Amino acid sequence: MQTTAQIDIQELHEQLKAVIHTLYYAIYEDLPGENYQIIEDLQEKIGLDFYNLLYDILCILNPSYYKTLTVYDIIDIISSTDFKLKLTEPANELLMHQIANNPEIVKLIVRALHIIDDDEYVLITYDEDDIDSDINSEAAKIANSTVLSGAYRFVLHRHDAKKAGTHYDIRIEVKKDYVYSIAFRYNPFEKDKAMGIVQPIHTSEWLTFEGEIKEGYGAGKLKIIAKGICKFFVSDKDHIILQFKDTMHARILQYAVIVDTKEPNKLLFVKTEKNSANILNLDKWI
Repeated sequence: MQTTAQIDIQELHEQLKAVIHTLYYAIYEDLPGENYQIIEDLQEKIGLDFYNLLYDILCILNPSYYKTLTVYDIIDIISSTDFKLKLTEPANELLMHQIANNPEIVKLIVRALHIIDDDEYVLITYDEDDIDSDINSEAAKIANSTVLSGAYRFVLHRHDAKKAGTHYDIRIEVKKDYVYSIAFRYNPFEKDKAMGIVQPIHTSEWLTFEGEIKEGYGAGKLKIIAKGICKFFVSDKDHIILQFKDTMHARILQYAVIVDTKEPNKLLFVKTEKNSANILNLDKWI
């Protein structure tokens, strides 16, 4: 790549991974997980325009790429073993939401999906003239829009995993079969600060599951140690407030959630007071 010095490679890789995961979700209505055939699957379904599509989307996300990046650079990155391994890790969900709700990007994705001849992989059927009016509904299908209002069910699992060791998973259901899952080494409800790792989206059945996972990387025992409802509140541009009403223990816990800018899949939970001055009307839903 001739322009490496002018590009933040880590940022480029994160953006490219988020674009690829969003495309995968658009076609398969699921996140790829530990799928080592992600690129091959997308190439098969989208066709020859696959790399051009990635380039065009990246240039919308970061216009400076028009001058500093080429389609061949993208091919080189994607062909590397290291990047293929990175693709099996969760992408930055906030960036995926940004991609899915950008009308220019969604239009590109909608047009690209027309290349797919098999109706099984076409998200919706429409005429070319209707593309503009379908952008918003298509974006909703590609990935869930940013959630910052309403009350949602949550659980906190203690996960005695055989491979990963004992850790704790907060799961928040933002809609049916779309459950955010964040893994912590220690119980976040017992800490003033806790670093969480964003996990793949889970289905709603995980909100009530207790017992043993017999196979896979997560094999081990799950036990619900807290549950109830939670709500998101906008605090400022850098973080949000997430408040949990734990009905198992009759308590309310509130955290400022901050995204790690160097590692976007990490979320720092910092415990705050329920009556924080920068939060309005917290008590209305309690």
